[in-house]
Amino acid sequence: MAYVSQEDKKELAVGIKKVLAKYNVKGTIGVHNHSTIVVRLRTGDLDILGNYWEVYKETEWKVDPWNQRSEKPTYIQVNPHCLDSSYSGDVLNFLTELVAEMKGERYFNDTDIMTDYFHCSHYVDIDVGNWEKSYVFNGELAEAA
Repeated sequence: MAYVSQEDKKELAVGIKKVLAKYNVKGTIGVHNHSTIVVRLRTGDLDILGNYWEVYKETEWKVDPWNQRSEKPTYIQVNPHCLDSSYSGDVLNFLTELVAEMKGERYFNDTDIMTDYFHCSHYVDIDVGNWEKSYVFNGELAEAA
């Protein structure tokens, strides 16, 4: 059964904060339902939403023309299982490092969906903005000034 304690969060926070500082991204770290470590990204020097949108337009519009987004999203929840197909460049490097630090050294995943057996040390969620307050790319602030 997945479980994350506040002590686990404190241990993982050290590595997570290093990655956030390395890429100059600001966010919060939390625990949801005692099973999920959550990082909520608020502002940063990486255009995460713009990168997602560019990769999305290059891939998804060609694959599934009936299920298209019509405009760039103002917030997203990152799927840590398919980073390579959703992001590129520095954003991909950032998210890959962030997920690795969120999992930590003691992470394990013995899940076997064929037998309906789900067992891992904990889950990982990354929110880029939210429905109330969008992620702010610092480059947009510089362009507006």
